[in-house]
Amino acid sequence: MGVQKLDGAKLGSIIAELQQIVDKLQAAYPGRKFTLDGHIIGSIGEVWAANKFGLALKEHSFKGYDAVAPDGKPVEIKTARNSKQINFSATESDNLLAERLIVVKISPELEISTIYDGPALPVWEAANEDKKRGRRTISVNKVIELQRSLNNKDRQ
Repeated sequence: MGVQKLDGAKLGSIIAELQQIVDKLQAAYPGRKFTLDGHIIGSIGEVWAANKFGLALKEHSFKGYDAVAPDGKPVEIKTARNSKQINFSATESDNLLAERLIVVKISPELEISTIYDGPALPVWEAANEDKKRGRRTISVNKVIELQRSLNNKDRQ
């Protein structure tokens, strides 16, 4: 039996259910945060992007990239929800394995949209290096600015 993939509307509905559960937990335990972040948000972004762009996902935590595009190019997928920045935790050589980068944003209204779809290198080069933590970070606003600055030939 094959796995049924969810369309964007169904995925949004499930995220809304998760948010309702988070709200109930936070009401029951004031002062304790039950945020939807980390792996769950990243995985939601990955499956959404895979469905939207026809990508073949690699196994979870595959080194260097998350999916393969129909043209065979490796794709890194990043997701932002409550944060104002995107983190790249792999080494530079790992991140540059991904030729294409897709960054999706989940709005406070739980709508998912693409804020960047293009070559990975310009975003990697614009990110700030944090040697202490072994990662690079870039603001969501800078990612949006980079998307706007892409030449038409570089846009996916």
